[in-house]
Amino acid sequence: MNSLQGLTALKALTHGDPSIKIAVLDGPVDFSHPCFSATATVQPSAAPGMASRHGTAVYSLLFGKGAGVDGIAPGCTGLSIPIYTENENGGFSAASQVKLAQAIHQAVEQGANIINISGGQFSKYGDSEFLLKQAIDKCFKAGVLIVAAAGNDGCYCLHVPAADRQVLAAGSMDENGHPTPETNFGSRYKENGILAPGKDLTAALAGGTTFKTSGATSYATPVVSGIVGLLMSLQIKNGITPDAYAIKSILENTAIPCEGDGKVDCRRFLRGKLNLPAALEAILQNPGVLAAGMDIPMENTAASGDTTTGESTPEHNLAVDVAGNIHETTDTATATTDGPVAEETTAAEDTHNDTTTTETHSIPLTSEDPAIVPAEMQTDFSANENANPILKKLNNQTMENNTRTQAVEMSSMTETVTPGKSNEVLPADCGCGCGGTGSCPNGGENGGNGGNGGGESTAAQPATLVYALGNLGYDFGSEAHQDSFAQSMGGNPNDPAALIKYLKANPWAAEELTWTLNIDATPIYALYPAGSYSPHVYERLRQYYEQQQAGNIQRISVPGVSQGSTSLLNGHSVINLMPNLRGMYSWTTEALTAAATGAKGSAKALAENVSNFLTRIYYQMRNLGATPEERALNYAATNAYQVSAVFSAALKESLELNDISVNKSPICRPGSDCYDVTLSFFNPRERMNVARKEYRFTIDVSDVVPVTVGEVRAWSVY
Repeated sequence: MNSLQGLTALKALTHGDPSIKIAVLDGPVDFSHPCFSATATVQPSAAPGMASRHGTAVYSLLFGKGAGVDGIAPGCTGLSIPIYTENENGGFSAASQVKLAQAIHQAVEQGANIINISGGQFSKYGDSEFLLKQAIDKCFKAGVLIVAAAGNDGCYCLHVPAADRQVLAAGSMDENGHPTPETNFGSRYKENGILAPGKDLTAALAGGTTFKTSGATSYATPVVSGIVGLLMSLQIKNGITPDAYAIKSILENTAIPCEGDGKVDCRRFLRGKLNLPAALEAILQNPGVLAAGMDIPMENTAASGDTTTGESTPEHNLAVDVAGNIHETTDTATATTDGPVAEETTAAEDTHNDTTTTETHSIPLTSEDPAIVPAEMQTDFSANENANPILKKLNNQTMENNTRTQAVEMSSMTETVTPGKSNEVLPADCGCGCGGTGSCPNGGENGGNGGNGGGESTAAQPATLVYALGNLGYDFGSEAHQDSFAQSMGGNPNDPAALIKYLKANPWAAEELTWTLNIDATPIYALYPAGSYSPHVYERLRQYYEQQQAGNIQRISVPGVSQGSTSLLNGHSVINLMPNLRGMYSWTTEALTAAATGAKGSAKALAENVSNFLTRIYYQMRNLGATPEERALNYAATNAYQVSAVFSAALKESLELNDISVNKSPICRPGSDCYDVTLSFFNPRERMNVARKEYRFTIDVSDVVPVTVGEVRAWSVY
């Protein structure tokens, strides 16, 4: 790792600031490994299965200290959020995009500045599912940078979340600066992808040993995350507000581009190779303090070779002398036709002895998250008047536009990720250095697509409150259980009509199904009634499903407590939710509107407005119901009586709904958790002459079933 030019100079300045928190969304981490000696008591040692091998390796490349492992940013704070779980055979259950979205929100809630995702899911066009896109947008708005693996198919193909422009995609290169054969490439990666060292790095192997990494992008990803963490730490040291997106832009636009002469496939170089000296120079010259989430156009300042003469422009290297001073050296290197510009070893060795203890937390997947904000802000750098001159002088580099007509060329390197499986987010390597080309040591399995049946995971996760909206589905967990149902029914268990008939005759069989709560046919929770009244909950679910199939209801509300996860038949892992019968309701939008408004004659306009409000929550603002803000918003959708009072008052002034927002209430009862739901209205015919009107009502979400507090308040906004 020390062969990475500029790393010694950077580590001489900082090994990471504890205020910079890097979340690792991966498998469980074996904290008993000697390289984590400072944090070995955080949690019990993880079983050395597939998931923990991958999670331990990735985590060690960031935070390892000792035992032959030299992490990139050991002084930063680590946050482990397992998204892959072990199965009984030592393999892993892959995560869905929904589960990944939950983990991203949790990382933001826990104060992460950087989120490392050494995994991904094949996507033909590089587009994430709605809930994952919400989570990515939330990170962008909050200034939290996601660094994700480009994928290991070795083809012109994309993975999510790496393909999202707001994410920094990491490809892998070898010790000679060449892209590894595993690394994916594609038009979107030409915008946001950089190559970083990923081959032959020393990483921790769960169980106490180490191994040399393959060229998988799983291992390049923590290198990039760690570099971002160190540069953010350097911003703090220089008195600058840390800005992950400013660093993202610097890394992208200083990357060393491909210098091939037609003999090299330059697409495989993504946007270019990590150019740490140039990035460090930009930070040391105090790049502007930017609003979090800004996208900064810059000119690529990396050394570019002259393809006719083979000579490059002078490359600026930063060296550290024995006194710790930074000075600049100019090295004119000779470019080759198929590799990087020749590199010069940094003048001084790293003699910094880091004594900072990494504060490491292992956080379960289901703690409460901040609100999902589906708005996207792609602000041009030119709009920021406070930008630093060093960045202002850099011009926007023309980037290749993404096209959806590109054919996906699959190569033979598909050992760890199977393109076409649309329900799984898989690690970008098996976690033990096999890289899709060999077997794992210690008897592990190579690759694998995860998931071998139902049942709850063994990962310990504390409970969290949920108030979710959706519709019902069901699953069998395993093919054997599905076949058992078919045998008992004497028919097809996947036929809803046949299943309903069977359950009506055998109501006890409802407990043998895995009931799921879905959003747009995507399971977001597995429903597991618990307690003495669980038979009543199962009967309610059976009734709801029958009514849903008959078209008599559209949605249900399910309050409850979530804990643990379940693997469905297709390998899709979802969070478990134990429903609370008291708050379970079913309805159609029309029936709920009519009941709240008494929609007849003159009340027709009122009914239409209330229906519009409900529809916007169901579709435009659909969510997981796991954060306090989401629970407040979802409860507002079921409490249509209060909403109708707001719309009734607004209609008297010819106002129409403009915006819905949820914010923490500054005033609340002791021991409560209150949020204000604000509805903003405007007059479309008098937009410039009539003030906007805002109505606010408060919802207490401290109990499993939320409750409204106080009266509706209203005021004009000019």
